[in-house]
Amino acid sequence: VMPASKACHVAKPSSKWRVEGSNDFLIVRGALSVDDVDRAVGEFRSNPRTRARLHDVARPLYNERHTLQVQIDAGSCGWLTRKLAHVCLEVGDETFRILPRDKNGRRSWAFEELQFLEYKAQMHFKTWHLDAEHGGTDIEDRRVLTAVVMLSMKQDFTGGKFQCRSKVAGKQSVKSLRLDKGDIVLFPAKQLEHRVTAVESGTRRTLVVWLRSRGLHTQHVCG
Repeated sequence: VMPASKACHVAKPSSKWRVEGSNDFLIVRGALSVDDVDRAVGEFRSNPRTRARLHDVARPLYNERHTLQVQIDAGSCGWLTRKLAHVCLEVGDETFRILPRDKNGRRSWAFEELQFLEYKAQMHFKTWHLDAEHGGTDIEDRRVLTAVVMLSMKQDFTGGKFQCRSKVAGKQSVKSLRLDKGDIVLFPAKQLEHRVTAVESGTRRTLVVWLRSRGLHTQHVCG
């Protein structure tokens, strides 16, 4: 497992959002409306799903990650990415202050492809992991900020806990985050170790969004 970095500088997020969390992560409650979530799920479910794979592993390793995914060009759903960008910038980056700036002090970033994930019974991403590595040279290592959008109601499934792990007073601390439809979890991609436990029943759907530094192979450039 890649080591987590030191805690980022944390500022106070805008009071317009109902925000919970810590130095390691933030939860924005009801960041997307139920109608927005239903619209997104309706659009994404029409695309063919593939078996998700681990970062840098060409074949699925079902004992470590077992889920279905749809890769979505961020530019193809501008109505949604505008809403997501607003939350990521006004809450995520205003709190963690980690997106790169250009010489004029403007944020310089881009969306990676969005990842629509579907977990059915016994599916999981149980391996503790970071979304990017400090000093890494892979395309994924350009990720700076992660946003995980819960697309299912909490009563739609059992199990499937989003867990995060960090050190508190020198000891490992594991937290299970309670998320409902429309909630968004924000965290630095290179800092927070996390995983998803096995779904026991029902179907768990999420959308994973990464803001990355501009450069080769970025999608839907913003700034």
